[in-house]
Amino acid sequence: MRFLTLLPSWVPPLSIALGLALAAPTVQSAEPSRGGAVATEHPLCTRAALDVLSQGGDAVDAAVAASLMAGVVSPTSSGLGGGGFALVLTPGATQPVVIDFREVAPRGLDAAALGRRPLPFEARGQLVGVPGEAAGLFELVRRFGKRPWASLVEPAARQARRGFAVGPHLAQIVGGQGAAEYRREPGLGNVYFPGGHAALEGRVIKNPKLSRTLSRLGAEGPKILIEGTIADELVRTVKGAGGALEKQDLAEYAVRERQPLHIVWGGDDIFTMPPPSAGGLLLAETLGMLSREELVRLAPSEGAYQHLLAEAFRSALWDRFVHVGDPDAVPLDTTALLAPSRLAERRRGLALDRTHSLPLLAAEEHGTHHLVVADASGMVVSLTTTVNHVFGAKLVLPEAGIALNDELDDFALERDAASMGLKSLPNAPRAGARPVSSMTPTI
Repeated sequence: MRFLTLLPSWVPPLSIALGLALAAPTVQSAEPSRGGAVATEHPLCTRAALDVLSQGGDAVDAAVAASLMAGVVSPTSSGLGGGGFALVLTPGATQPVVIDFREVAPRGLDAAALGRRPLPFEARGQLVGVPGEAAGLFELVRRFGKRPWASLVEPAARQARRGFAVGPHLAQIVGGQGAAEYRREPGLGNVYFPGGHAALEGRVIKNPKLSRTLSRLGAEGPKILIEGTIADELVRTVKGAGGALEKQDLAEYAVRERQPLHIVWGGDDIFTMPPPSAGGLLLAETLGMLSREELVRLAPSEGAYQHLLAEAFRSALWDRFVHVGDPDAVPLDTTALLAPSRLAERRRGLALDRTHSLPLLAAEEHGTHHLVVADASGMVVSLTTTVNHVFGAKLVLPEAGIALNDELDDFALERDAASMGLKSLPNAPRAGARPVSSMTPTI
C-alpha cells in the first residue's frame, strides 16, 4: 500500500495528482541516520520536530513538539486556546487513527446571539469554545509517543522565554489592516506591538507569560486548563467578554477517536478527516467525481480545469451545509454520500460549458497551522491545529498568556438555511457540540 500525505489543511485535487510521496524520506538532522521528514509553516517548528526525531522520538512526539512551538512563533492561527485534528498512521497499519480535539460549545451557549453575527468586540467571548489542543496533544503522546511529555513542551516554553525573531507572515498580519483591533486586546498589544508599534520582521519578541504556562503544562499536564488558577482565569476572561463558559464545561471536555473517510483514487488509498470536518468529505466527493486521468488531461492553468474543479467543489459544499454537523449529535452515513453511483450521477451533471445557480453560502475560511511528520519506522502524522480567525477571538488570558479561539463562529447561520429552502441546518449552534470545520488532514 502506498500512502500520499498532503501538506496544507485544504488543497485541491491537483495536489494529489502531483502527489507528495513520503516513502522512506531522509533529512539532515543531529543524527541523520535516524531518518525522517518534517514539513510545517515555520522553520522553528520544523527544527523542533527534527530535534525530537534526532533524540529518539517518533513522528507523534515530533508533531506535538512542532504544534506547541507553532503556538509560540506562529500564534495568529494556532495555540493552546484552540483545537484541531490529527491522523496517525502507525507502522504496519492499514489505516490511520483519527484523533479529534476540536473545540466544543459550552452548556450556556447563546444560540440567538450567534445568529446575530458578527458580534461587537465587547461580546467576543460568546465565540469561544472549550479549547482542546492541550488535551489532544497529550492524548497523542499518551497513546503513540515515546518521549516524556515534559520534554516535548519544553522547547516551546524555552522559545517563548528567550524570544524569537518575527517572521514574514506574523509581521504582515500585525502590520496589516486588523492591527487596530489586535492592539485593543492588551494581551496582544503588549507582546506583538512593542512600544505601540507593530513588530517588524526580524524583531525579537518574548512571551514570558505564555512561557510560564507552557512550563506548567509540561510539569502538570492538561489538567491546568481544567482546574486551578489558569482554569479560573479562563472562565473569568470569557465571561468578562460576554461568554458563558463554566468550569464544568472544561471538566466535561473529551478528545474523540473517529473513523477516517477512505477512498481509492488512481490506485492510491486516501484517508481523510471525517465529520466534524467537512473538508474531508469535500475532498473525497471531489475525487470520487473526477478521475486522475481526467485531471491530467486538462491543463491546470486553463479555465476548463478550474471550472470543472469549481463545479465539483460547489456540489460537495452543498452536502456540507445540508448533511454535516457534530457526528455525536447529528449522525451521518458518509458511506451513502460517497457511494460511487451517487457521485457518478453528480458527475453527469457537471459540464465544461455551463454552471448551476446556487444560493450564496456563508462559508468563510480562516487560518490554520498544518504539519506533516514521518519517521524512519514508517509512522506518519498529518495534523492541523487552529484558533480560527487571526488571533482567534482577540481575547488573551491576562496572566496565562493564552490566546483564545473563536471557533463558535463556525456554526451555521439561520439565513443559510433560509437561502437553501430548509428550516434548519445540522451545523446550527447547539450547546456541547463541535462546530463543523474545513480542516482536512489527509494521508
